[in-house]
Amino acid sequence: MRRPRRDRRCAASPPGHRRGRSRVAGQCEGAMWAATAYRRAGVGRFPRAASAATLSQVLQPRRDPAPPPARTSTPSPLVAPALPTAVAPYPRPSSVVFPPRGSLAPSVSALPTPTATPTPTPAVAVTMSGLGFLGGGMMAEAILRGLLAKSIVKPADVYVSEPYPPRQEVMRGLGVHVVDGADVIRSASTVFVAVKPDVVPSLLASLSPALVDSPSTLLVSIAAGVTLATLRGAVPPSARVARVMPNTPCLVGATAAAFSLEAGSPSADDDATLVTTLFSAVGLAVQVPETQLDAVTGLSGSGPAYVYTFIEALADGGVLNGLPRATARRLAAQLVYGSAKMVVEAEDVHPAELRNRVESPGGTTIAGSAALEAGGLRSAVIGAVSAATRRAKEMAAPPPPPRKE
Repeated sequence: MRRPRRDRRCAASPPGHRRGRSRVAGQCEGAMWAATAYRRAGVGRFPRAASAATLSQVLQPRRDPAPPPARTSTPSPLVAPALPTAVAPYPRPSSVVFPPRGSLAPSVSALPTPTATPTPTPAVAVTMSGLGFLGGGMMAEAILRGLLAKSIVKPADVYVSEPYPPRQEVMRGLGVHVVDGADVIRSASTVFVAVKPDVVPSLLASLSPALVDSPSTLLVSIAAGVTLATLRGAVPPSARVARVMPNTPCLVGATAAAFSLEAGSPSADDDATLVTTLFSAVGLAVQVPETQLDAVTGLSGSGPAYVYTFIEALADGGVLNGLPRATARRLAAQLVYGSAKMVVEAEDVHPAELRNRVESPGGTTIAGSAALEAGGLRSAVIGAVSAATRRAKEMAAPPPPPRKE
């Protein structure tokens, strides 16, 4: 009669685990189980001579995890993480430092002034005695509301000339003076020219007597395509002229404006300070050569319409896939705001690199990006900026001479 086999266990096996029959490389099933657990615990290779006590020490944190250490400082603001140089270009999610809950404002009006804004300038009240607007359209209203919201100017010091009665009522509703064009010139030291581009030369010519009486007036034109040479030819030599291309987000303090001044003007420095002060108060203001203003018109001047179209399309995509309209719109607007904020704050990181950090291999985002490329989004956006730039140049070109019969 065969003698019954003793219940022998490996020293490294867990309780109740019998040693298997395999003796490959001198290890039992329990030892192989222990090696696997050892690796999962993040310690490294399992030593051959490991004891059950050693294994219990390794596995103890997994059975009874210690509480995480108390946070001694608040997380830093949301920043784009730098890519490591020795690993693949897809960092682990833990490398991103997220801000505290609720630190990102849900409103686009909370968009901070970008760090690229020129250095702060003196208060506007030091350099101008009044603010005027020749024209009270949508862009003039956006600029005026932004300046009033930031307390850059008081309503009692603003003078607006607007021929359309409904727009006059809108201006009066802001508490400003609605007067004729000559009174605007006489009452304000800085005047925005905010009328249709084809009206600018004739309007300024009709106001020439008032401009002669107010030789220090600074005329700031926001009319697309009207060059500094056109402005100079329509006003007396004593008047100062500037050309600015803002956009409508100045209404929420987030404009992207570029301006140009006459080369060699003796008041160029003072005028640059004043224009920068006005527009930096409602967003970003940069000075560029006039030859680049048409491209600025095509990009940031007309750009809000492109972004609104993109937000609308994003929301429609969410609705198509089952989201309520209001939820899809809020999510789409917030993702554009948050993405833009990351681009503004991570100046040294290319937008393509930020995009690559979201596109995991074989994931959902790269599938969506491929669909955008197939649909021609990139070329369509570039084409929109180019088309708007060409149109700005056409508007700046002198009209052809009349044909002779």
